[in-house]
Amino acid sequence: MSRILFFLLLLIVVLGGEGENSSFYLVKISGIPSSEVVALAQFYDATGGSNWKNNQDWFKTYTPSTWYGVKVRDGHVVGLELSTNNLQGEIPYSINALTHLEELCLYNNNISGSLPASICGLKLMKKINLAKNKLTGTIPENIGELSNLKELILSNNRFQGRLPESLTKLEKLVGISLIENNLTGPIPTDIGNMKSLTHLCIAGNTLSGVIPLSIGNLSELRMFTISDNRLLGEIPTTMGDLVNLEKLDLSGNNLQGPVPETMCSLNKISVIDFSDNNLSGVIPQCFYHKSGLKGFFIKNNKLSVEVK
Repeated sequence: MSRILFFLLLLIVVLGGEGENSSFYLVKISGIPSSEVVALAQFYDATGGSNWKNNQDWFKTYTPSTWYGVKVRDGHVVGLELSTNNLQGEIPYSINALTHLEELCLYNNNISGSLPASICGLKLMKKINLAKNKLTGTIPENIGELSNLKELILSNNRFQGRLPESLTKLEKLVGISLIENNLTGPIPTDIGNMKSLTHLCIAGNTLSGVIPLSIGNLSELRMFTISDNRLLGEIPTTMGDLVNLEKLDLSGNNLQGPVPETMCSLNKISVIDFSDNNLSGVIPQCFYHKSGLKGFFIKNNKLSVEVK
């Protein structure tokens, strides 16, 4: 839709309205600023709103707070929850006009194209869940500008390129899931700056390089899954500093060397998977005495057991 044509729709749009052949006037919409009305209309148009599974009240009532999936607070749109709703097309650049947006949840749709860099201007954003779509391109370099972000879920898409270095600036981030994409390059060396992380899931990509020593700074981490990548080098001794770790999956990489004795301090660990690497040496005895360890997988390595 051309920009000129779209803004003509601000004056009058035929969308079913209150009667079968009535006209719906966007200028009559109240409760949010006109700039947010425009942004919602462009989003609706860009993602095939007329074909959504549920588009209840969108452009049928003049109060966006009643529209399906739209959350309004204090006169602004703060949430879009349209998961599993047959959204198709691309996220428009104009989404940055929703300046008070805190949650964008579009999980399990058919959204394609790239993630617009303009989304990084939404400084109040706390949660982004775009998993299970068909998004391509790279993760925006300026993603680190979302200083209030707590959850970033982009798994099961087609993202390419490196993990942006600016990710490590997200000190409030609690959970990040980038599994099953086409990401390449190393894990940022400053990942240890993200000290609020409890879940770090980047399995199923083609990441390379080593596991950074700074990983040990993530003392709140409970789940760390980096399986099925191309990581090299040894398991860092600092892994033993992850005292709250419950699940660790390093399988399907090219890791080598011994299992660090420092990992004996992981007293909350319940699942460890070292399978399908090139690890060698003797498995520390402590792993056979951890009462909470329910799964310990070491197949396809060169590890040995010391018999006492």
